[in-house]
Amino acid sequence: MRMRIMYHFSNGPVINMSDCKYCGCSGWFFALSKSGLCQNCGHMVSLEIAQRRDSFRDAAERASQTGNPHSKIARLDQALSHLEALAKLEERGIEALEGTASDQLKARKEERDRLILETSRRETEEALAKVSGAQGPKAKIATCQALLLKLSEYKLKLSDAAPLSLLERRLQDCAHQIRLNELLEKAKEEEDAGRRDSAYGLYREAAGFLKASDMDPDLRTRHLVRLNGKLKELKPK
Repeated sequence: MRMRIMYHFSNGPVINMSDCKYCGCSGWFFALSKSGLCQNCGHMVSLEIAQRRDSFRDAAERASQTGNPHSKIARLDQALSHLEALAKLEERGIEALEGTASDQLKARKEERDRLILETSRRETEEALAKVSGAQGPKAKIATCQALLLKLSEYKLKLSDAAPLSLLERRLQDCAHQIRLNELLEKAKEEEDAGRRDSAYGLYREAAGFLKASDMDPDLRTRHLVRLNGKLKELKPK
């Protein structure tokens, strides 16, 4: 551990033998304040702390006032960016916020995580409801893919993204099922019309799609068992 030595000169500044907590310059050459900062860093850090405190409080207040979850998440992101900077100053031993920035940072992250999870679950249910009412496979799949993109953005913000992975799985399986149903419906139409070769080709395409997809393994296996039975039934002599 570096020894902290301070010399007092008559009518002069306190000479601190430690280094400046911000820039690391030695107290042998620069007088340090009681906060452990050289004169240049003391002024700069004081300005940064004041600006970030004000910006953090403004973002936190705006977050508490809005009922729109996306606006709230954006405001919490802003508040967290300022808290993270203040917490880094605290790690250097520089007092940056009443209480500790690290404690507030943890609390705000937990608040944002809860909001993101609540919003993701609600939007997933809404997307699945839209899929049921959408016209045509392309529109249905596009609805799933739009939310999957949003979930991937949410995951980058979360401390633990595992809960969103479960929601992604539901949407991915939904999109795969829509595509599979499209192929199966076409195959059934060909089979009912007596075009066995064409139906066989479409059922094979459906089986190939399933094997290449990342659908839930158990669900994929159940579908493949049925498809293999249909392929055996229609296989050309």
